[in-house]
Amino acid sequence: MPWSMSRVDDTSGGQSVQRATEPASGWSARYCFDPSVFDDVPEAEGDETVPVDGGPDSDAVDDDSCFDAVRWVASVRTQAPLTSLQRDLERLVGHTRDEIAHVMERDFTALMRLSEEAAAPEDERSDAPYSTAVQRCREKARLARSWLQQVQRELQQDAEQLQALIARRTHTTQVRQCVEQLAHVGVLLEQLERRLSDAVETHSRASEGDDGNASRASVARPGKVSSASALPERSREYAQTQALLYAAHREMEACLAATNIEALEASTCTTVRATMQQQRQVLQSCHARLVMCLDRALDAAVTRNAQGVPVTWDAQRLEQWVRAGVLGEQITECETLFRRTVVQPLVAEAVRRSVAEPSPSPDATAATISQSAPAPRRVEAFAALLQDALGSLLVPMARLALQASAAAPAPMDLLVEAVWPQVVADLSEHLTEVFSCGIPDAFRQCYAVGERVFHLLLRAQPSAEAQQRLRQHPLSGEYFRRWNLQLYAQLRFQEVASDLEAVFQAAPLNVRCAEAQEAARMLRCLQAEDDDDDDDDDGAADALGLWRRRTRLQALQSLALWLTLRRLWSKSVLLAPLLSRWLRLSWQCLRRYASWLENGLDGGGSFSPLECALIHHDVQRLRTAVPDEVARQWQACLESLPPEVRSDAQTRLAPMRVQHLLQTAVESLAEAYAHRLQSAVLERLAFECIERLQPLRGILATYRMVSSKPPPTQPSRFIHTVWQPLDAFLAEWEAIDSGEGEAASDAEGRRRRAWAAPVIERVVRAYLQMGQEVLESVRRAQDALRRLQVHDEEQQQQRQQQQGQQADVLAGTSDESKIERQMALDIEWLARRARYEKYGGVQVAAMLEAEATDNMAAEWIARLQALAVDESTLSKTNS
Repeated sequence: MPWSMSRVDDTSGGQSVQRATEPASGWSARYCFDPSVFDDVPEAEGDETVPVDGGPDSDAVDDDSCFDAVRWVASVRTQAPLTSLQRDLERLVGHTRDEIAHVMERDFTALMRLSEEAAAPEDERSDAPYSTAVQRCREKARLARSWLQQVQRELQQDAEQLQALIARRTHTTQVRQCVEQLAHVGVLLEQLERRLSDAVETHSRASEGDDGNASRASVARPGKVSSASALPERSREYAQTQALLYAAHREMEACLAATNIEALEASTCTTVRATMQQQRQVLQSCHARLVMCLDRALDAAVTRNAQGVPVTWDAQRLEQWVRAGVLGEQITECETLFRRTVVQPLVAEAVRRSVAEPSPSPDATAATISQSAPAPRRVEAFAALLQDALGSLLVPMARLALQASAAAPAPMDLLVEAVWPQVVADLSEHLTEVFSCGIPDAFRQCYAVGERVFHLLLRAQPSAEAQQRLRQHPLSGEYFRRWNLQLYAQLRFQEVASDLEAVFQAAPLNVRCAEAQEAARMLRCLQAEDDDDDDDDDGAADALGLWRRRTRLQALQSLALWLTLRRLWSKSVLLAPLLSRWLRLSWQCLRRYASWLENGLDGGGSFSPLECALIHHDVQRLRTAVPDEVARQWQACLESLPPEVRSDAQTRLAPMRVQHLLQTAVESLAEAYAHRLQSAVLERLAFECIERLQPLRGILATYRMVSSKPPPTQPSRFIHTVWQPLDAFLAEWEAIDSGEGEAASDAEGRRRRAWAAPVIERVVRAYLQMGQEVLESVRRAQDALRRLQVHDEEQQQQRQQQQGQQADVLAGTSDESKIERQMALDIEWLARRARYEKYGGVQVAAMLEAEATDNMAAEWIARLQALAVDESTLSKTNS
């Protein structure tokens, strides 16, 4: 069936309304559910009409609802408001959907009932007509469903059209509002143009009326000399600044409205956008002229010298300028103007003077400035000039601006947004050499001054919030990242480690007087720069003695370690941000010292007994010397830092904490090597003494070669040299002890006994063991001779010899008895010498008796005990 289109005239209410053509969906819905479509259902036998549930009244769709939908859709373009039309459309769609669903439900129920009756006919001849009717009903149902879907689609399209219409109506309202705002902005711009024109004209007349070039220069850009005669005219010009800034505030609102107009993509906005572009050009021109007026107003509040550098300022005019900037929300522009007009000339002048004629700050010493490189001198002079400018001009102006803008959402912080960026820019551009760490000493001085510059601004901030803003400023992080502190630490450690390594590789351990001057020169490079010791060569030996008396360290390597750590933590080397790195460097120095000890001790290393004793003494002394000196140097470094840096550094690593960490590391070093060094001293001294006992092994041959040799009455000749290594060691050690200032005899005796007693015990035991071996060899030789005498003659001779030997034994002149007597004399001599004061009064008899074994002769112990009774008569001299 064709979908017919027609026009319907509705004259209800006395008005003729043009309605839209009725949609095909509405007509198809009425046709599909019309009762007349069922008029061709065949009749059953007997000419009786088959009833259909629902009937014509119930099967028909509500025609009023359909016509209401048609009329409503036709009038959507003329009725208002559109929001109510949208609600009506939603309500109509729901109502129509419910009506169609209800009718379909009833028709399907009737069809199902009719199908059940047709399924069981009385005879098979009447089954065909009913089947045909059921099939046609099913086709009608499918057609009704398709029409229902079509109706829903058309209603959805109508809803979309309605939404588009609502958007257009809303867009039209916005455009009308924007046009009204632009008209208002146009009025404001006319007033703004008139005010700016009056201001420029007034300014021009004032400039033409001034006398000479000085008056004309006063109205130029910042940097020229201000004229006193032009100030009244500038005051009149500045009096209009608040009104101009208020107009600028309205200007920003207009720009925002214009931006909203641009966001609407509608064909009807072409004229509005063109008007907006014209108005925006006018706004940009007015804004530029407004900024120029603000610049001139700021220039009128500052008085300059002949070089164009600000020297004084008017507090009232500056406060008015700040309030005007806050009123017009031009804080960022004001900060930019202040940086260009006031800060830039001041900082540029400081840079020029620091490069041309550097002047040291009051805090720096004359020696530091004279010996430093050009970069430290320049940055020191720049910091001094900047400090003067901050105190006299910039800080008071910034505090007044911060106070006047305190009520604003974002206060005008001139120090953070104007002064600090300009300082960083000029340092980075004109004093780039201060950031170079090629010369570590110069870099350290430059960094100290650069850090002081930052803290000058930090201390000038009136509140903790302002200080936090400066710390969190992006330029602050960028500024401190330019100082390559890690490279500085690497260069410093390479410098110190190379000097320390030279001492470990080339310097002698125990320095004699002839070598004192050369050794002091080797250690001079490790000395901190701020030491007050004499640097000439004649005083080098005295400096070495001074260091030894101060530290009580004897080995040059120990002194080098102490001087290295002292230099690392001195205020002329250490930087506060590198505290953790410096601790690691200190531990690396201690590990290098431990490696040097390990190389000297392993496998019979190069250390002599005296050197081992010196190092053992130094290791014990380093337990307190290193932590105390490092803590003292760190405390002095803290006192030289600015208060803010000092508190932060002391919080991170207090001097007591540094002392504890270093003491723990040195304690580990002492515990690892103290016992090994002491054992090395005793073992090497005992070995040298025992080597002198080797002639004892040839005593048997001596008595066999000279059979008529009488029994011994004096100690062996070689026994007098046994204690020479020990005597030499104690003599040198006593000289070292005397240099330490300990004169107490009991303390000296304890120290001598601590070294001598273990050595004497080992030597005496070694002598007894060697004597036992000699006696055993004599007995084995005699037994062998007895077994070889098998013949009678030999037996006779043997008996004669035995008789002779027995006579000798009775006379006490056999080889074995002579050897035993010689050993007794030797041990007696050793025991007598051991009781001398220089050995600490060692009692050999008590030592042997305490640990007596089976292979020791009991008579020797008895003799030594008897000898100890006569101890009071022994000489206490070393002869």
